Amino acid sequence: MAEFGEPQVVVAAFTSTSPARRAARKLLAIGPVVGACWGAALVINRAWAWPVPVGVRVLLGAALITVIGLLAAAAFGRHYRSATRAAAAGCAGIAVLDATVAIAVSLAVPAVIWPVIVASAASAVRISFATRGLRSVLTG
Repeated sequence: MAEFGEPQVVVAAFTSTSPARRAARKLLAIGPVVGACWGAALVINRAWAWPVPVGVRVLLGAALITVIGLLAAAAFGRHYRSATRAAAAGCAGIAVLDATVAIAVSLAVPAVIWPVIVASAASAVRISFATRGLRSVLTG
């Protein structure tokens, strides 16, 4: 009978190769690129002058920080179940946030300019990564 080593080592190896960690790390890696695209689009369109209530801005910012925290917990967590749950919530959350921002900005901008198109395309790519990651997290 083969010796597999300490149970903690086996669990740590299994956790490090989990689909939840891979999905969370991929989304964390492409996050700054998509964020920079949206930042450029919002600055060029002078988003600070839009009639958006302060509560909505705070809510979107808090949701983004929460999703980033969930993805970081999934990517660097040591426990398999908590990493899987955090990754599932993070993948779903980032997909919803991307879709919300893409729709809201497309409706708010009077004329569609190229930074909005680039940012929307980057969000679409991230939504596809998030949904593929969510599927692998839930089935894996």
